Amino acid sequence: MVHAEDIQELEEEHVMAAEIDELAYEDLISIIQQLPAGYKIVFNMYAIEGYSHKEIAEEMGISESTSKSQLLRAREWLKKRIKLLEGGVYEKKHG
Repeated sequence: MVHAEDIQELEEEHVMAAEIDELAYEDLISIIQQLPAGYKIVFNMYAIEGYSHKEIAEEMGISESTSKSQLLRAREWLKKRIKLLEGGVYEKKHG
């Protein structure tokens, strides 16, 4: 049996998901630009320019494992900032 509370919760989740989708390209670029320098270089080379970790390591004079750890840290940093931004978008609409 479906309860009214379940329907309302689903509707609220749908609205929130739609608002999160409204994160502008410019917002995401801005967040990437705020990455700490080492994270940003590795992130851009790997995720945007398509370099492998081996190529990044050779280009930057670091080990492949350092490249991988910098990318992991960059992703974690970005996830936190995106969640903050998503929360701000939701709060502006519902706060």
